[in-house]
Amino acid sequence: MSSDDSLVWLMKQVTQVARTVGQARRELDNVVKEFTDPITSIVTPSPRQQTLRPAALRPVVANPPPKINPPPIAKPQSESDPLVIAARNEGIDTKGKTREQIATELAIKLNSSTK
Repeated sequence: MSSDDSLVWLMKQVTQVARTVGQARRELDNVVKEFTDPITSIVTPSPRQQTLRPAALRPVVANPPPKINPPPIAKPQSESDPLVIAARNEGIDTKGKTREQIATELAIKLNSSTK
């Protein structure tokens, strides 16, 4: 085997390795894109996903569920909290209510008593 033959063989190997690395990079970029853009990956699955999923399991339309904000959680009120003291002085029950609820009720009561 001459040095020219080994050089040709080496160049073919380098070309094949470069082609394989390029294909792997494209596949990796596609996977990263699917994970960073979940809406697109659900609406338009990649060809690879289409071959892996039966037609019955493919999503037809991607409608994300509406975002529902949970109700505010009532925190235990401190006995020394001026808002709680003022509300109790006005006859407002503060048990199980948030500060915002207490403040709203107190404001309504004080505004109605001044008119």
